[in-house]
Amino acid sequence: MATRPFSKGVIPLVSGWTLAAVLFSTASLAQDCSQENIKLTNQSEVDAFQSTYGPCSRILGELSIGDYGDIVNLDALASLATIEGDLHISNNTELLSVSGFASLTRVGGRLEFRGNEKLVNIDGMTSLAEVGNELMFVWNDSLVDFSALHGLHQVGQSQYGGSVILNNNAMLTNVDGLIGLNSISGTIDITGNDALRHLDGLANVTEIGGTLHINSNRSLENTFGLARVSRIGGNLRVDVNGSLVELALPNLVSVEDYIEIVFNESLITISGFSQLEEVGKWVYINHNPVLKSLSLSGLYYLSSSLEIRDNPLLADLDGLANLHDVGGYLWINGNRSLSNVNGLSNLRSVRGGFEFNGNQSMVSLGGLENLLSAGGIEVRANSQLSDCSALSRLLDPVDDPPHGPGEALSPIPDVAGPVTIDNNHSACNSRLEVLASTPVFEINSGMNDAWLNWDTDGQGFFIIVYPEVRTLFLSWFTFDTERPPADVTAFLGEPGHRWLTAQGEYVGNEALLTVWVSKGGIFDSPYPEPVLDEDGEIIVEFDTCNSGTVSYLIPSVSLQGSVPIERIALDNAAYCAALNPRQDVMTNLD
Repeated sequence: MATRPFSKGVIPLVSGWTLAAVLFSTASLAQDCSQENIKLTNQSEVDAFQSTYGPCSRILGELSIGDYGDIVNLDALASLATIEGDLHISNNTELLSVSGFASLTRVGGRLEFRGNEKLVNIDGMTSLAEVGNELMFVWNDSLVDFSALHGLHQVGQSQYGGSVILNNNAMLTNVDGLIGLNSISGTIDITGNDALRHLDGLANVTEIGGTLHINSNRSLENTFGLARVSRIGGNLRVDVNGSLVELALPNLVSVEDYIEIVFNESLITISGFSQLEEVGKWVYINHNPVLKSLSLSGLYYLSSSLEIRDNPLLADLDGLANLHDVGGYLWINGNRSLSNVNGLSNLRSVRGGFEFNGNQSMVSLGGLENLLSAGGIEVRANSQLSDCSALSRLLDPVDDPPHGPGEALSPIPDVAGPVTIDNNHSACNSRLEVLASTPVFEINSGMNDAWLNWDTDGQGFFIIVYPEVRTLFLSWFTFDTERPPADVTAFLGEPGHRWLTAQGEYVGNEALLTVWVSKGGIFDSPYPEPVLDEDGEIIVEFDTCNSGTVSYLIPSVSLQGSVPIERIALDNAAYCAALNPRQDVMTNLD
């Protein structure tokens, strides 16, 4: 091109070809391409784009680039500003650069990068501001980042389910290209990106309309980049992330579908869920081998089920302290370090029923005292579990308010379904054993029974309680302090047999009785009239509906001591538990 120096009133001399290019770059590129949907499969077709379909700057349909051809660059597309449909850049084994899209500002449909083996980045694609449907990076083996999309401020429109799909990009280190997004109307799926260490590029996202799925990203260490997310319109799934140590979404308020946190082999803590109030369906926290703590402290009501299974280092459930109702099932199974369930102390109802199975370190179900109704109960194979007394309110024959789910004539009105309690440690292997272990705060007529000390065979006690006069009667069938000589005989029975009787008032769980010894009578005859001699005292104290102590002082023979007693059979244990005074938790209900 011939030129002369710039000066006032003088312009460069322009050849005919250059003048045509200038005119083309201003007026002509405002035009639509001649074909609605365009497919470019090799470099020659890319280079001939404008001569074939132009001059144009807008494609009304979709543009597809690829199909295992020889495409290396997209420079010939430099004038494209808008693609109204999808943009597919797929299966380009030699593609090194997409800088030819430097003018592209909008993709109305899906933007997809798939199977571009040598593409390291998308530098030059910095003008893109809007993707109308999905943004996808899938199976791009060399892609390190797509940070050139930092100007992207919208993915998805109201009529679309706009999603971000980042799957199986082995070298992807960050998601910084998403930093301009505030909300995503569809799903975020981040799966199989082996080099991805953090999600800081999502730091400005506050709402996700669909699902958040974080799966099989083996280098991902945390989720701090999701700190501003307050709502997830689908489900939250975090699974099989081998290096994930901490999971935190501190501003998350609601998940409209379900939460699953499973098979994360390095996950130590689930924290920062203190704002979470609502989950539409279930919460599963399963198979996290080093998980030590979890916090869902804001969760009050769960409409479906909660499962915490096979987390061998989880020691407590304190992070569930605010949970009040579970609309489905509660499964706490196979957590071998879980020693207690104190964190469930505010739980009132489990409508589907609950299971506590195979928790090898669990010694007590303390924390379930306030549970008023359940759809069913299964407590099995907890080898150290010996205190199930917290279930006595559920298992006794009293229909606690509000009206229980069981049948009107059911012996367990607060439980709607079957009850299975077995293969645990002592005192927790049947419904009656549980009720028998109920602490006694006041003696009641449920103590009316035959009792014994298992170490003294052939001896025992009969106890009768008269609650109207607050009196307890005890008869003790025993033997003399020494065996009588062999030549001593009796017409009826055995000469060494002795009966002691005692009677007195009770206060709380303790009764003070006067011992009476009768003598001088004959079998089944009013004459001669027997004589009753007062001879000491007995104190009866009950610990539970199945255990107590008889302490005696008999001065006439200088005897003093105590005897542990238990029921011979547990049939009346349920009655005792039902009559046992308890703190009324209804005063604490909202």
